[in-house]
Amino acid sequence: MSQNIDIIYQGAAQVQQALMTEAVDGAAILEPVVSIISDKKSDAKVVASGSGMFPHQPGAVMVVREALINEQPELVKALVKAHIAATAELRNNPEEAVKAVGKYVGGGRLPAKITLTALKNSHDQFEANPNAIIDGTRTMHDFQASQGTLKVKVDLEALFDVRFYNDLVKE
Repeated sequence: MSQNIDIIYQGAAQVQQALMTEAVDGAAILEPVVSIISDKKSDAKVVASGSGMFPHQPGAVMVVREALINEQPELVKALVKAHIAATAELRNNPEEAVKAVGKYVGGGRLPAKITLTALKNSHDQFEANPNAIIDGTRTMHDFQASQGTLKVKVDLEALFDVRFYNDLVKE
């Protein structure tokens, strides 16, 4: 039997609406959309997780401009230290993090229950150590290049500056 698949590119809000109205049969989505859909549609299922397909590939990272690194390295060190603490809080105390996360994810409009579910679903993906995501990033880079979706080759060696994290871990 022949299968016909149409791929439609949409933003998160449009994907959420398309799934809720059953205008599409499936989607590649991130939290908290996964938890929102799962809460509203009991028949919704996650058939493959991004971390299962591409282990240690980050969905989001902390980025700091080189100028800030050069001009205010102590500020960057403090930012990385705060990032480490926030990541630990997300992983270890999601119930305590709900209010802060809810303020910024969904503009404060998501019910705390959905935010907590999204945090718990994402638990294993919260990673402060940039060393842990380099190989996964390389794998995703190579996959995208092989599929033709990566239009510009990225110098992965220049992409990550792990010295602030490494120095903090040594302290």
